[in-house]
Amino acid sequence: MSEKDYYFIPARACISDMGGKVSSVELVYREEWGALEPKSLTQLNPPMSKVIIHHTAAGKCTTKEECVEEVKKTQRVHMYCNAWDDIGYNFLVGEDGRVYEGRGWYTLGSHSMGHNTSSYGICVMGNFMEELPNDKALSALKEFINYGVQKGKLTEGYELFGHRDAQATDCPGLMLYNHIQTWSNFSHRNLRD
Repeated sequence: MSEKDYYFIPARACISDMGGKVSSVELVYREEWGALEPKSLTQLNPPMSKVIIHHTAAGKCTTKEECVEEVKKTQRVHMYCNAWDDIGYNFLVGEDGRVYEGRGWYTLGSHSMGHNTSSYGICVMGNFMEELPNDKALSALKEFINYGVQKGKLTEGYELFGHRDAQATDCPGLMLYNHIQTWSNFSHRNLRD
């Protein structure tokens, strides 16, 4: 599938066949949340071997309407303030329990300098320095990563990192970072070496 064709996938999909059960995670595609056209695209060739978790350190969202606005704000900051070609993350997760397509599975992200070609950047919307994302967001994040493995977008033995493992930052927030360290694929390897 070409990158151009990828952007014309139907506007919504439910992730299913998660270990024999149907998942309730909804993937909201770019056209549904009203994404701006990217300035350019660089193809990414799955499967990736790493997932790097981020937070926006901005407003949280608990409804689809709020989350759409947060994704749009994030894209505008990345494109107009950072002068990037598009939103930096491959996917974003809201506390509404939905996953929002950023650059997607097949486009190189701009989320973790030096690691974009081997990883997907998944961002949870909100600031998680002093609190965890809600259960809906954590469940959606975990199920979506598992879906990526099931569909061959991530290697089975992928490594999970927080953004702070790749760069000197507080991202993805202390509480979220401490939490993802308990997940089975979390790597205690420092990517900054």
